[in-house]
Amino acid sequence: MSRSASSWGRLLIGLVVVAGAVAGCRGDQKPSLFVISGPTGLQSFQLAEEDGGVLWSVVAAEPTTLSRIDYGLVPDGFRQVTPEGNEPPRALIPGEWLRSEIVGVEGSFHHEGVATGPDSFQPLTSKMVLQRSDSSSLD
Repeated sequence: MSRSASSWGRLLIGLVVVAGAVAGCRGDQKPSLFVISGPTGLQSFQLAEEDGGVLWSVVAAEPTTLSRIDYGLVPDGFRQVTPEGNEPPRALIPGEWLRSEIVGVEGSFHHEGVATGPDSFQPLTSKMVLQRSDSSSLD
């Protein structure tokens, strides 16, 4: 496995394990939707309903290092795309099925799971898609 693939694999494991653990509060601190421990260079994040309707999405002007993503709070270096006009996203409904996508320079992570509270999400399935680092063709 390449260094890049193993780094992203560790990130995937960290996202799944930690995202499940953040459904509860950590003291007086609001729980994160995702806690990120892995490679740098995050470019966008999106949370959508099961049918694909986007609830909240943010994009970075340039690849950015984040340690956490809090639902509805735009991280430094990012701008909110959905909902428009910097309106806060609606509260999540416990038990509703959701999909998330985290895009970085090396690839993307897709998670499906359920809302566990108004701003928390428990991923149940995950898929990692790595970007090809070469531009060679198979011609």
